[in-house]
Amino acid sequence: MKIYLNIIFALAMFGCTSSTMISEDHSNPTNNLLPSHIDESWTSFFSGGDLSQFTFIGDAEWEIIDNYVEAVDGLPKFLVTNSAFRDIELYAEFWTSPNANSGIFVRCQDIHNIAAGTCYEVNIFDQRPDQRYRTGGIVNFAEPMGFQNAANQWNQFLIRIVGNHIEVYLNDELMVDIEDDSFFAGPIAYQWSAGTVRFRNLWFRVL
Repeated sequence: MKIYLNIIFALAMFGCTSSTMISEDHSNPTNNLLPSHIDESWTSFFSGGDLSQFTFIGDAEWEIIDNYVEAVDGLPKFLVTNSAFRDIELYAEFWTSPNANSGIFVRCQDIHNIAAGTCYEVNIFDQRPDQRYRTGGIVNFAEPMGFQNAANQWNQFLIRIVGNHIEVYLNDELMVDIEDDSFFAGPIAYQWSAGTVRFRNLWFRVL
């Protein structure tokens, strides 16, 4: 009950500030690779500046290099958004080494216990031993509908979650299209667990 109340409070706080966030200036020369659908209705979590919109969970060793943020070693760690969300569309670009283990966690129930059992984990893990939930899938919920190896290149995720409907696109290919109501709302978490992981152009819009 305490976790649920904290999420509701965070959603209320976000509702009070979202109009200010959406009015941010999106003109940034490092974003020239953004798709055309990223317009003034989107807001940036991170686009090459600072990480002030995140809380660091784990032994955080994140380094901003040019227009991306990178993590390479240590214990599992997360960049967790300071606000909680329910219905949202996320855009992210990521680069990983072949041995990397990463992911984007949506509707996290407890930022001190971020896992596939407490969030929807959109996986980035080409070499996952159980390939059912490899890159592009949602761990324990949806196997990816396509097969893509993401290592050693920049990739694009588009994640849309509205009510109990979840869609995941990887490089414009539909990977997940399911309905599930396990988690009501919560923050977003970007993970490092192994290898080299880079994120850039982290954008969102509330639906």
